[in-house]
Amino acid sequence: MSIKQVLILSIIGLMLVTVSTIMLSTYFSTEAVLLGHAQKIMKNVAEDTIDRSIGFLEPAQAAADLTQSLANHNVVSDTNLDDMERYFYEQLKLYPSFSGIYYGTKNGGMTFVMRSNEVAEKGYRTKLISYDEGERIVELIWRDQNFNELKRTFDLSDSYDPRIRPWYKKAIAKKGLIWTDPYIFFSSQQPGITTASPVYSNHGESDISGVIGVDIEISEISTFLSKLKIGNNGSAFILNQNADVIAHPNPEKIKQAKADGSGGLTFRNIRDLDDTKARTAFGSLVMGNGNIAIDKQVVTAFELNKVKYQAIFAPFKNEHWPWIIGIYVPENDYLGVFKKNQKDNLIWAVLIGIVATLLGALLARSMIKPITALGDQSHSLIEDSFEEVKSIQTPYREIQETADAFGKMVRSLQLQEKKNQVLNQSLQRTSLSTIYRLSEAAEYRDNDTGAHISRMSRIATTIATALGQPEEFCTMLLYAAPMHDIGKIGIPDAILLKSGKLNDEEWKQMQTHAAIGASILKNPETEMLKMARNVALTHHEKWDGSGYPSGLKGEDIPLEGRICALADVVDALSSKRPYKEPFELDQVFEMIRKEKGHHFDPACVDAFFSKEAEIRELYSNLPS
Repeated sequence: MSIKQVLILSIIGLMLVTVSTIMLSTYFSTEAVLLGHAQKIMKNVAEDTIDRSIGFLEPAQAAADLTQSLANHNVVSDTNLDDMERYFYEQLKLYPSFSGIYYGTKNGGMTFVMRSNEVAEKGYRTKLISYDEGERIVELIWRDQNFNELKRTFDLSDSYDPRIRPWYKKAIAKKGLIWTDPYIFFSSQQPGITTASPVYSNHGESDISGVIGVDIEISEISTFLSKLKIGNNGSAFILNQNADVIAHPNPEKIKQAKADGSGGLTFRNIRDLDDTKARTAFGSLVMGNGNIAIDKQVVTAFELNKVKYQAIFAPFKNEHWPWIIGIYVPENDYLGVFKKNQKDNLIWAVLIGIVATLLGALLARSMIKPITALGDQSHSLIEDSFEEVKSIQTPYREIQETADAFGKMVRSLQLQEKKNQVLNQSLQRTSLSTIYRLSEAAEYRDNDTGAHISRMSRIATTIATALGQPEEFCTMLLYAAPMHDIGKIGIPDAILLKSGKLNDEEWKQMQTHAAIGASILKNPETEMLKMARNVALTHHEKWDGSGYPSGLKGEDIPLEGRICALADVVDALSSKRPYKEPFELDQVFEMIRKEKGHHFDPACVDAFFSKEAEIRELYSNLPS
């Protein structure tokens, strides 16, 4: 059988099968198939709503983590309440969903910044709780949206103690980040949730100095649900693990007064909600034992007032938010349109199938000749070793372009390989230049920065080579070593450029540059940046464990950190600094020998002196 016959028969057969399939599937399609489409849409809506809700809440966790990190590094501290208040204000301004941020100490003190319209529209109120010789002082400060103070007063009647609040107790008990159950804030009367995390003192995790908390209003989730389009008459709601409605298209329906007469509000249970459809949808989910806990999407159906509904319930797959979203939609929102068009679609499918079959047969006949010629040209290309052959003339542009491309393919591949080699070399030069510029930016206040970075990275690479490290390691170290002091960008000039000896407090602050550098390079996306982070964090660790910031010892220190520790000290001793004159190389080498096994890894020292001639040549050629 010829290709012509196969192609014609295949196209005609394909058309017949396609038309038959469309006709049969349309004619015999059932409500189950159509409802499956509706259920798929509801599943997608549920997943999208969950993702949006989580995206709404995740900034609070990020803010709490950042605040905890800043507190652990004394950037946010109860010893400087003005800075803490300012920082909390900036976080509230950055995240509109945050209702308030606060820090409660183990002594009962507190800094609480919250949104407030009491004195100024879009303003803020700060509550400061402190103790002076045993006397409890509660100070209230109102500010406008630009942080300008508007009013300040003292509240003698305030008895708020953060240590007895659930968020404080829960964070202390867990010793980690916690989320409270949703509740309705007393001040704003809006639904919300609190996340909190303990803050540790400099003595380690055994000593908690307080708890950072963030209040987030979740009323925006209800707003999102009210705008959600699910069919023509569908809707959605969100429940917590107690079946309380925490989000609904009509947010006023989910609130009710507390039974204790305190004047506060609480969530209304779905069983008491003034929404018959939502209640009935929920009833289709609940098992005989009343349990509503689910770990995957559940599809249900129910009937209300002779109208059939499809419903789906899906869990938030996050331990912090054990919630369930429920979505329901009338079946006719989807079935009505399909049923109306079913007959018309069947007729059109038959007509289109007949026409397509005829056109396919004609098209197949016209395509056979250029396809056959293209096959002959392919054989010619193989036999002639990619020499040019006669081009095919055909009205079909794609076939013509395919034939023309054969002749260009081999030449293009050969040229591309050469271009890739040149591009790779250019990228390496660009990457190294970028790293040097970034490192110089961190130490731009030092006139010797460029020379120091160049010498230090060359020395480090020389040591790594002498240790027998593979070329890939040495190349990465050449790129990573220049970033060893990137954390100095966070050290004040008064300390960094001080000509005299640093006092204890200044030295302690200077030591933070290692952790600052590691923080700048956190979450590295490449192995080189991971090595750079290790170098920034550990190049002041010592072999005998007396270094900083972590007091690592011996081979607990990453190899790149041990190498750069030696390279950095060698060039620091050999270079002029604001606080000293340079040492002669012989003096430097003698100091290094004395610190072998104390400050420096013995193997690194031996490797260094095995390349002593190269080191001396380096200092004779590079700027000093």
